[in-house]
Amino acid sequence: MEGCRRLLEGKWFDVVVDFITFNTSQLEDTLDIVGPHCEQYVFISSATVYSVRNERELISEERTPVGNRAWEYAWNKYLCETRLAERHANGTAPQYTIVRPYVTYGNTRVPYPIVPFDSMKEWSFIERIRLGLPVPAFDKGGTLTTITHTKDFAKGMVGLFGNVKAYGEAFHITSDEEVVLADVIRCLESTLHLEAHLVDVPREALYRRAPEYRQVIEGDKGETRRFDSSKIRKVVPGFSCDIALEDGIENTVAYLSNTPQLQNIDWRWMGQMDRLLLNPSEARNARALYGFASDGDRFKYMIGYHNSIENVARKVKKVIKRLGS
Repeated sequence: MEGCRRLLEGKWFDVVVDFITFNTSQLEDTLDIVGPHCEQYVFISSATVYSVRNERELISEERTPVGNRAWEYAWNKYLCETRLAERHANGTAPQYTIVRPYVTYGNTRVPYPIVPFDSMKEWSFIERIRLGLPVPAFDKGGTLTTITHTKDFAKGMVGLFGNVKAYGEAFHITSDEEVVLADVIRCLESTLHLEAHLVDVPREALYRRAPEYRQVIEGDKGETRRFDSSKIRKVVPGFSCDIALEDGIENTVAYLSNTPQLQNIDWRWMGQMDRLLLNPSEARNARALYGFASDGDRFKYMIGYHNSIENVARKVKKVIKRLGS
């Protein structure tokens, strides 16, 4: 922290945008270091903070309550929002604006709920389709959702910079285009000129076989989400979302296909996906197609495939983290 303070000595910024704060402890440190050096602090929260009351609801900053306890990530973002407002009120934080993105995608991200947690390895999802491997889905991909391209998101974001009407306010920046999750697969199929091998996995089976996805699905991606964008449009009159899902997915595939350094396979995730398949023979057939480049890749796959190994690995990681703190 002291090193950061020294680097910022004598520097001033009109706007600081914080994408990498996920809990209040991180927020306190960030505000202590950056707060004295900026006019406007933009905290990137999440539209998952909304506590949606029913699936018919058109989510609004003014009408929809916040405080989603179903997902730890969302709850922590909500706590950050609350703490940020408290610190500004007591004079220990600069003018601030809260931005709540929802499912946002671009050159390096595929907007689907069951993708690698490592955002640098989302090529893995495309590779499964390219290889004809089973792609797990839930509810037959029928969940109604809202997906926004990063270029459209950026128009709303930049319009908030230095905008006094945005001070002390929260905004979600989302598209009005309503799609279902199956539309993402359809667009990928169209772009790749391939048919995806979708396997519908009942939710309870999915939660039992891959509990690490339960919160993200129950607390967000498995529920209908539609947004009222009137607030951002009033404050940023030029904001509009013009990139259709089909065009955006085509751009994503083209970029990843032409960027070899991003064609990384998340072997642990591949193992997780095969673990979800209800037919063990499908998992064996999928495994036979993999060209593991090393024993390390094979080991990562087996960690993902065998839930017991992953649980042990997770416990060991927690112990190491505790010993290091």
